[in-house]
Amino acid sequence: MAASKKSSKKTLSKEHLLVDHEALDILSHEAKLLRNTLEKSQAPGRRFLIGIMAGVGSAIGATIIAAFLLFWLSRFFTSFGITDFLPGIEVITNQNQPTNQAIDQGL
Repeated sequence: MAASKKSSKKTLSKEHLLVDHEALDILSHEAKLLRNTLEKSQAPGRRFLIGIMAGVGSAIGATIIAAFLLFWLSRFFTSFGITDFLPGIEVITNQNQPTNQAIDQGL
């Protein structure tokens, strides 16, 4: 067993060490690139703009969802003859009636 340990130590050559050194240089270079990329992505100005865009996007998305929800709720309740379940919904549903009557009369 002792002989096999000595022989395994002797099998390492300068070529193996040079290959490892080159690999470490490449790894070091890649780590520096990664660090620089992370520093750029966490710059205060960039984080501020990302936060603003996320806030505006959330507000727009919530408005669209609320509009669809109110539209479908008004259609649902109007189909049962309930037009005053929320203030202002009656105005929204009745806005289309004069237009429909005008179309029926040919105006």
